[in-house]
Amino acid sequence: MALELVIISLIIGATFGGIGFKVMILVPATLVALMLAAVAGVAHADHFWSIIISMILVGTSVQIGYLIGLLIHAGITLMRW
Repeated sequence: MALELVIISLIIGATFGGIGFKVMILVPATLVALMLAAVAGVAHADHFWSIIISMILVGTSVQIGYLIGLLIHAGITLMRW
């Protein structure tokens, strides 16, 4: 289940970065992603440390996705010149 959450978080982060949101969007996006990862872990009756690790992975993937989206957005902007 963690892999699906990580992929979805990467896509959401890349969307936020690609659209051009400011970096402050990462705070609520990461908090929402952490809560959803915790809820998913509890719903699947995962162990405590498994939930913690999936929360770390999801929170990090939102931020990495934002960076990837930002780089793609900057690359597209540079290609227009």
